[in-house]
Amino acid sequence: MRNLFPPVLFLAASLATGSAVAQEATSSEEAQLLAILSEETAIATKTRMNSDFVPGIVTVLHGDELEALGVETAWEALSLVPGMMAVRDNPGLPSVFVRGLDFPFNSGNVKVLVNSIPLSRESAGINGIALFIPVQLIDRIEVIRGPGSVLYGDFAFMGLVNIVTRQEGQRAYVREGGDKALSGGVALTFQDLKEGWNASLLASGLLDNTAPVSSPREAKEKRGFGAVSIQKGGFSFTAEGVSRRVDDQSVEPGQPLSGGQGHWAVEGRYGRDLAPSLHVEARASFLHNRFDTQISDFKGDVISTGVDAKWTGWRDHALLFSVDYTGSRISEAGFTYAVMPGQPPLTLALFAQNRDAFGLTLQDTFDVSSKVAITAGARFDRYSDIGSRVTPRLAVVWRVTDEHIVKAQYAEGFRAPTFFEEYGSGRRDPDLDFEVNQTAEASYAFRRPDTAARATLFFSRIHDMIFPVMGLGRFDNGHKAQAWGVELEAERQIGERVKVTAQYSWVDSEDNRNFPRVTQTPPSRAPSLAGASVLVRALSRTLVGARWSLVGRRNVPNGDGFNLVDFTVTQNELFVPGLQLRAGVKNVLDDAPRYLFTLPNLNDFYQFPGRTYFVQLAWGR
Repeated sequence: MRNLFPPVLFLAASLATGSAVAQEATSSEEAQLLAILSEETAIATKTRMNSDFVPGIVTVLHGDELEALGVETAWEALSLVPGMMAVRDNPGLPSVFVRGLDFPFNSGNVKVLVNSIPLSRESAGINGIALFIPVQLIDRIEVIRGPGSVLYGDFAFMGLVNIVTRQEGQRAYVREGGDKALSGGVALTFQDLKEGWNASLLASGLLDNTAPVSSPREAKEKRGFGAVSIQKGGFSFTAEGVSRRVDDQSVEPGQPLSGGQGHWAVEGRYGRDLAPSLHVEARASFLHNRFDTQISDFKGDVISTGVDAKWTGWRDHALLFSVDYTGSRISEAGFTYAVMPGQPPLTLALFAQNRDAFGLTLQDTFDVSSKVAITAGARFDRYSDIGSRVTPRLAVVWRVTDEHIVKAQYAEGFRAPTFFEEYGSGRRDPDLDFEVNQTAEASYAFRRPDTAARATLFFSRIHDMIFPVMGLGRFDNGHKAQAWGVELEAERQIGERVKVTAQYSWVDSEDNRNFPRVTQTPPSRAPSLAGASVLVRALSRTLVGARWSLVGRRNVPNGDGFNLVDFTVTQNELFVPGLQLRAGVKNVLDDAPRYLFTLPNLNDFYQFPGRTYFVQLAWGR
């Protein structure tokens, strides 16, 4: 019965909201309802268009709605995306499992951008802490499910997340999250300054709270994020940074969890129209990364440059041409891991290692008719230490009517070996190749001004998977996996007071990483993921939010699933204009979230704390 509950609930919610009769809307309410249809994003094509018209599967989450539902960070928000399971590892670092396949680093091999800028270092296996950016500073989160390497290159493998911070208004907040989790932040934006300049400043911090690490250990953590940007016309300059520090205070025996990481980047962009049908944008960036734990450390820099050219000179065609160069340097790095049970660990140390990568993309979106558009593209990459490959993409979007849209896509994603894979034996392995994700998707979208529903079928095949050769201290490409499933999502605006969303996904997958001769179901896979949320404007200034998410049972001992329920109440315009009080309960049912990671010949469960309370005071305009 429990297994039937999520799809039945999803169907009931969709039918109930679909048959609801909305109140007659005023002009302002009409604009709010139409927002469901007019959602735009540039993430899927680098050309701005409606999210239902783009090739591939794109979800856009809005910061104001996330905050009203009690969501705390971008990581937590990803559980609202069908097919994505938000998880944490032993030290509490955020990650995500996408479509039933888990990867032990790089947030599940998902590329993470902040304002379209990488703050992560995928070649070091790290990009998680950018997902800890608080929703109070987020305008929206754009998510691609499936590979995005044709546009975004290396490590846009299982998906891509772009966190877009606030660009308008002024905001300040302080939040007490229970367990001494005190946090706060400010977002200041300035429009039309002297001679047309715009600027923004964002900063947030989490001070000495009890870290959400796996029980029964105890630790304290500090987190910080900051961003500054200036813009005029086609020029922009952005500086961003994110950090986290954990100090293990546990007296329990076991591996200490103390460690920290910090990443910062600066980027300049300039774009202009060189002709009525030709727009060119150039970019250059510098990225610095460092982290240290009990078993690994890393320090290095990345210099990246690129040019995008968009040409619409041919009738019914939109051509994109991109060229980019990335120079990566490892200043120093170390990694310690066990070679065989009972044997002394192997320690890897690297100094002054370089990787140069050159990429070239060509993509064409061709309107076959007023209803059918085809997107075809390919990317060529050349790595100085690995070799070259070509990554293709082909998609079709059929706007059957204004309300019905059908999409299909084949796309590939790739990732290069990380430094500890490439140098696992102490020197570079010249035989390691790229790991590749081949994915086919078919999707249907139904849209009305106050309603949207989407269904997606997918099949993914991962080949040349990189995994350790136990006992030899090196890695090879001799592994494979595949996954197939369905993803459902719906949202409904009922009059001016109620908005309901629901999502459900089911996946089946096979993986032979731990047992090369046997294809097995990944133990960490939760076949069913489900969720629903409702926002109700109970009074003119009072907003009530509730959110439920389900992780289904995993097919291993102690692999029970769990339900998470959050409840939040917001009072706007408290005493003075712009002052807001928000309070809520997270994990109302006090369930036990247990995250399972599949490691070489080992399955590790990490259990995290239960029910917590929070209160937040904010001011904005």
